[in-house]
Amino acid sequence: MRISILISVLLFAMPSLAQVYKWVDDNGQTHFSQFPPNESKEAEQINITVGTSGSAEEAKKRLREQRESLLKDSIERGLDEEEKMRARAEAEDQQKRCEQAREQLTTLQTGGRVFTTNEAGEREYLDDQKRQDMIKKTQARVNEACN
Repeated sequence: MRISILISVLLFAMPSLAQVYKWVDDNGQTHFSQFPPNESKEAEQINITVGTSGSAEEAKKRLREQRESLLKDSIERGLDEEEKMRARAEAEDQQKRCEQAREQLTTLQTGGRVFTTNEAGEREYLDDQKRQDMIKKTQARVNEACN
C-alpha cells in the first residue's frame, strides 16, 4: 500500500514533459493545448521551463531564519502583553486609592464626629483643628491619586 502511494506521488511530482502549443482561431481567440491544431493553422510551440526549488542548505537557512524571527516576535508580544497587564493592574490600584481617598474626604467633610483609634485601641475624637488638618491631607491624597 505504501509503495503504491509513493509511486503515485512521484509520478505526479515529476515535471510535465508535454509540449504546449499556442494558436489563434478564425474568431481571433487564442488557444493553448498540448496538441497542435487539427487544421492547417500555424501554431507556435511554447517551451516550458520548470524552476528548481534550490538547495537543501538554502532551505534549512531560510527555515532557521523564519524560526528565529517567529521566536523573536513571540517574545516581544509576550513582553508587550506582560507590560499591558502590569499597567492595567497599576491603573486598577490607582483607581482604588482614588476611591478610598474620596470616601475618606467625604466622611471628613460631612460634619459628623470623626475619630481615630490610638495604640491602646481607644477612640480619640478629632477637634476642629485636627479635622481641618486631616481634610487638607486627604484632599492632597485625592489630588495625587485621582489626577
